[in-house]
Amino acid sequence: MRSVARVLYEDQAKQVKDFGPHTLVLACVADDLGQSRWDLKHIVPGIPRKGDNKLLRSCREEAGDWCADGSVLVAVFDNDRVRPLLGLPQEACRRIVLNTILSGSTAAGSVKIVLLEQNVDDLVRASAAALAETPPARKSINARDTVLNRAAAADSAIRQKIRTGSPSFDRIVRYVADIVR
Repeated sequence: MRSVARVLYEDQAKQVKDFGPHTLVLACVADDLGQSRWDLKHIVPGIPRKGDNKLLRSCREEAGDWCADGSVLVAVFDNDRVRPLLGLPQEACRRIVLNTILSGSTAAGSVKIVLLEQNVDDLVRASAAALAETPPARKSINARDTVLNRAAAADSAIRQKIRTGSPSFDRIVRYVADIVR
């Protein structure tokens, strides 16, 4: 079965199969499409790139290879650090940021960019709030993935609260759902 979309994240993962941000994306897409997230994981792999530099390189230099089979890349950047990465002033508008990310891309037409409100911690906080939990006290990959995986396993009403509380996360879900349709 070929991929129809690949979601690239600047984050890292202890275990790719339990990568919390992507598990939650798949659960939300499954809600929208009435499918199983287990079926979706085969056609929508999540790929942590372990850093914004590597994610940027994937968007610019590797996109042609990633999309050669006709799939679409959805690249998720943390908004709070992307402008310095690109050498842009902090007040640069979103459109300039997106155009700069895709400048020189080998497959710009097949790449969708999402800027999280600030970073993945916003998603963790929104998920903890929807679950009526206290967010993790310290940043850690395990704590992040635990909260996000619990949210993915919760019922769809919880996930809808998360999407409402994190519009940029909702944008990722809508992009992926539209591609899979």
